[in-house]
Amino acid sequence: MKIVVYFETPKVLYAEVVAQFASEELYASCLPILEQIAEKGGFIVSESIRENDFVTDAFDNEEESN
Repeated sequence: MKIVVYFETPKVLYAEVVAQFASEELYASCLPILEQIAEKGGFIVSESIRENDFVTDAFDNEEESN
């Protein structure tokens, strides 16, 4: 499972991926600070739960391309 977290404008004119989590427990523990950061920038937090996707390490992808 992968949870993708976005900061988006209140009228959903713009959204940016800001984090990815492999578990709901970790996401839930980080959500309060994500909400604080989003609010300071005038954004709201939204998420997409992808049951068949998995979080991968970005560094693994860089090593494969070299």
